[in-house]
Amino acid sequence: MIFKYSEFKKFIIHLKSLGKIFPLGEWDNSNAIILRHDVDYDVQAAYDLALIEAEINIRSTYFFQTTCHTYNPSSAINRIKIHQMAKLGFEIGLHFDPTLYNYNNSNKLIKFVDKEAEILSS
Repeated sequence: MIFKYSEFKKFIIHLKSLGKIFPLGEWDNSNAIILRHDVDYDVQAAYDLALIEAEINIRSTYFFQTTCHTYNPSSAINRIKIHQMAKLGFEIGLHFDPTLYNYNNSNKLIKFVDKEAEILSS
């Protein structure tokens, strides 16, 4: 199966016909669809999906990695795209991978999460 943006748009329109769609952080415990995306490979592709979602007036959550091997969220072009997504009303979250760190207690892991969250929020 080959991914096509036109098919994604049809799928999202279908989801919208089924009920409310929320970003993860705005879910109100109602019977609804929580739409979220883990961005593992490509900020541009995530941005393109967000534009489709914005076109049909829905918002979702996009989780970005700060330690990704295929993109750098701190590069100028990616910072612009992520910022534009946030301005469109999309929720931006941290996609954290604890296996990248050598830690011996949860407090140390929390410091790594906080550091990555600070990078992404900047």
